Amino acid sequence: MSNIYRAKGETLEEQYRDVGFVNKAILQQTKLSNKTKISIAKKVLSRVKSVPIFAKFYKCFGAWASGAQIDEERAMYLLVDNLEGCQTMMVRYNNGVGMIHTEEDFDDPFVRMAGAHTIEFCDNNRKLWTLCYNNLMPGCALYGWQKDMLVAVDALFLSEKGIGKIERPMLVNIMGWMIWEMEASQAEADNVIGITKFLGEFVDGYAFNIVRRVGEQIEGYKICVARKDWKIERLGDYVGAKIYQVNTFDIEWEKAKEQIVQWQAPRKMIEDYDAFVQRQNFLNDFAPEIESKLELGSEIAHTAIQQLFFDKYREQFVNEWMGAAVVGMIDQSGVASVSTKLNDKQPIAQLEYISYF
Repeated sequence: MSNIYRAKGETLEEQYRDVGFVNKAILQQTKLSNKTKISIAKKVLSRVKSVPIFAKFYKCFGAWASGAQIDEERAMYLLVDNLEGCQTMMVRYNNGVGMIHTEEDFDDPFVRMAGAHTIEFCDNNRKLWTLCYNNLMPGCALYGWQKDMLVAVDALFLSEKGIGKIERPMLVNIMGWMIWEMEASQAEADNVIGITKFLGEFVDGYAFNIVRRVGEQIEGYKICVARKDWKIERLGDYVGAKIYQVNTFDIEWEKAKEQIVQWQAPRKMIEDYDAFVQRQNFLNDFAPEIESKLELGSEIAHTAIQQLFFDKYREQFVNEWMGAAVVGMIDQSGVASVSTKLNDKQPIAQLEYISYF
């Protein structure tokens, strides 16, 4: 089953122009209302135009804006003024690693996922897929995958104090695109962190969750980035090992006063902070059940896990901000797959797709 839009064009640049054109009606509705973020968008745009490491991103970004018939400053503002919810967990099972993700949005997720919300790109015969919003450059956030790699991102609530004064500002959405576009063999955690030295100072924060297969090894890790700080958490190599993430830093990191945590917004400014702590605790306890479902293998596992989201644990996962749930699996046999179920009141049998690659 498939509900995937295949971007048109021979090159990646042409395909981004096509996607911009497809979504131009909603992209043209953007209002530039925050002066600080307008200033940041201008600074970031100037840098991605001139710094070589951004060359491929800028070609695709410029084509996306051109296809939508909006100027590049307006398009960059969309990447600044964008904060999603989400929760992610990866678990090692007997034959590989699975990664679940529920996509949430503080605007209307049903409007933002209308139309082509899963897109397939082709870059020199390499297929790249991404779940996306129709007013955000595809590949910058949410959930993406390709042969041998899964990428999911979770926004972090950071303080915005002083962000307008950052001299070399950078956006985590751009870093997200660069990770998603890497080949699995390139996306080693230390290599990913190495490129951040050339990017600048992040005005916002993400947790990047990556599962990748290189040779016979399947690894998982999470990188949290905020301002100039970062922290890596690696998935254990034993069955049942887990990493989980919500939209705040791990409560244990707070207790240990990890340096990166200094950038988190004050708790009193994070609406219902305690609910995020409850989410962390739930995901920790939920991991063994996910592992047991992953052991079922392939399509059976996808359906069983989606049923946990939308049936057994509906109270924990399904709310007015939830747009979709995603399940990804990479196993030792060489089979990898991703499924998505929209929060659309349709039965579990109506999965958006199960993509094998």
